[in-house]
Amino acid sequence: MKSLIRGGRRWEIAPPPEENIVDKIVTSLSCARPFAIILARRGGERWRDLIDPDIDRFHSPFLLSGMDEAVARIIHAIDKEERVYIHGDFDADGLTGAAVLYEGLCRVFPGGRIKVDVGDRENGHGLSKKFVQRAITEDFNLVITVDCGISNTREVKMLAEAGIDTIVTDHHLPAEEIPAAVAVIDAHQQGDSYPNRHLAGVGVAFKFICALYERLGRPVPYELLDLVALGTIADLVPLADGPEIENRALVRKGFSLIMQGKGSSLGLQVLANRLSVNVKRISARDIGYFIAPKLNAANRAGDPKVAFLLLTTRDRKRAEYLTEILLDYNKDREIAQHDLIAQAEQQLAASGANPRDDGIVVLSGENWNEGILGLAASSLAERYHVPAIVISEGSRVSRASCRSVEGFDMSECLSAHSDLLLRYGGHKMAAGFSLENDRLPQLRERLREYIAQQP
Repeated sequence: MKSLIRGGRRWEIAPPPEENIVDKIVTSLSCARPFAIILARRGGERWRDLIDPDIDRFHSPFLLSGMDEAVARIIHAIDKEERVYIHGDFDADGLTGAAVLYEGLCRVFPGGRIKVDVGDRENGHGLSKKFVQRAITEDFNLVITVDCGISNTREVKMLAEAGIDTIVTDHHLPAEEIPAAVAVIDAHQQGDSYPNRHLAGVGVAFKFICALYERLGRPVPYELLDLVALGTIADLVPLADGPEIENRALVRKGFSLIMQGKGSSLGLQVLANRLSVNVKRISARDIGYFIAPKLNAANRAGDPKVAFLLLTTRDRKRAEYLTEILLDYNKDREIAQHDLIAQAEQQLAASGANPRDDGIVVLSGENWNEGILGLAASSLAERYHVPAIVISEGSRVSRASCRSVEGFDMSECLSAHSDLLLRYGGHKMAAGFSLENDRLPQLRERLREYIAQQP
């Protein structure tokens, strides 16, 4: 695959498609040849899947390891009227996933038995000690994670010791040790046979609801797919290529619901209308560039619970009120992002470093806004075409966001340095970690050595 750089961006030029496939597309669709070429490049022999994926592309949720155990445990909780605590991550994927799980469970659970927490930047991604203490103090029987938990071995153990069961639903890469939960649902865990390993966190949550409803003999609540589509687009998971075409089908069905006004989330409709998004012709661009960033502004410059409440409210006035709060958060986020990226660029220029020669960018500053670290890392990685790590140095502990480029596995990199880190997690392209400040110089040195050893 050829590559070239234009305007500071690296463009990958795909090889030409097979002419017989292009001819078949032109004949079948009566379309222009340039369009057929694009479709053939992206889909090959399975080009039809790109334009017409359907729910028959959905894989059985019971192919996911741990699903049988998870469904049995939640049915027990329903029968015994237990108290359930949902913990979702605070980004758009986690927020929509928590909303899907909450909405799905509320329809089959006794009233008032479910509580939701979506965390915050202060306590970091995943289960925190503060959350565990709250679950114990408030006497919950069951904790369910959404878009997190696969790295929370210690916290799951603490919950178990207090008599609280945990179901982990996640899509991040697991470490060597899997939490000793009553069920772990993550297609990346060893031995899992689920065909689509790239479900978003909200996709995993929806699969859990599908399995539960199937076991209860109830119709699957497909109206929740508006939220699934939102979270799936926001988390940038693959939408094509083999088994991952399921993600495309989830998004297509979700968009159809949004366009018809039949989705589950009034708040999503209100937010889209406030942003002048034409919901009758909703697109991935609308989600990725307008809607999802407003939801994420809550965790970057405010309270993530506001975004969750917006997604789940059934009151239009309340939805309008919460939308205005999100827009205020977003204004604050824009200012903070501009300031942090400027500081990072100044630090890089002052150091005299050449990121393309070094193969990585690692920058840090005292008390940098943790909600903006990922945006700054993305900006640097895109500008210099190398992995970027941006670190906020606290009084004792530093926290970082990492963004990568094609060909460099950031999750694998952090795993190789796990002995220096307090916590870490993420994907090949995006990850995060925390470490004690006095270990930062050693980490910088080892990262340089690690990069030098890469092919």
